Amino acid sequence: MPISESREPFVLVHGTPADPLRGYLLSFGQATDAWYETGAKVVLVGHSHLPFACIEGDGLRQPGPDGLRVELGNLRVAVNPGSVGQPRDGDPRAAYAVYDEGAEAISLGRVW
Repeated sequence: MPISESREPFVLVHGTPADPLRGYLLSFGQATDAWYETGAKVVLVGHSHLPFACIEGDGLRQPGPDGLRVELGNLRVAVNPGSVGQPRDGDPRAAYAVYDEGAEAISLGRVW
């Protein structure tokens, strides 16, 4: 597999664009760095196993019990869908993200 992948409007990495294998994107400041490093509208990361979305102009948001939906519009977003296994937020349910291309939205949720 490639260390990173770019497919408009996404950049996908395991860690961060600066350190694709071992980096941790955990803050809004790190999300800002990732947007400027890649020029991407949406940066998808993993590694931390923590589900969240860093939303330009809105900060870092974590999904609630009903999940989280982010309408992209012209916003830049960094998303970690969470994990299947090794939950680091104490919730053992599998976490996921779904991109709705027609609505230009990303939803984060959990398998019930």
